[in-house]
Amino acid sequence: MASLSSFDFALIFIYFIVLLLIGYFTHRKQKPDDFLIAQRKLGTWSTMATINASKSGSILMIFVALTYLWGFSAVWYFIGVIIGIAIFIPFALKLKQISKQKFYTLADYFKNRYGKTSAVFASLISIFLMLGLAVLNIIAGTKIFVFFTGWPF
Repeated sequence: MASLSSFDFALIFIYFIVLLLIGYFTHRKQKPDDFLIAQRKLGTWSTMATINASKSGSILMIFVALTYLWGFSAVWYFIGVIIGIAIFIPFALKLKQISKQKFYTLADYFKNRYGKTSAVFASLISIFLMLGLAVLNIIAGTKIFVFFTGWPF
């Protein structure tokens, strides 16, 4: 079992300090629109790559576990994800055209289009999904931490 030395921990600490410093010194140069929605200048491929990158870490770790448990049939998970994305593409393209009204979230769109009740419902669904992804990331991160440090969970 691999374990981290104090030098490794020092490098990790320095890495996080550098990230915090970069964030601190660059935050003053950007407006909220720059950070939240990239000034609405991302193309379709950039947007898809961004969404994919934000979810890939935990999904790939979970996929390894699914493959271990169920073998090749775990591929159906990715097939379902691909079908879901394909179904969402026409809505996403329409949403991109409509979003010139400065929507920041999907709930903003639903509130503008269908009213406050649908916005609350959309927000609850998003919160539930993001909470699930956060739990997956915490579990996967803990497994990796335990593997490298040998410290018990």
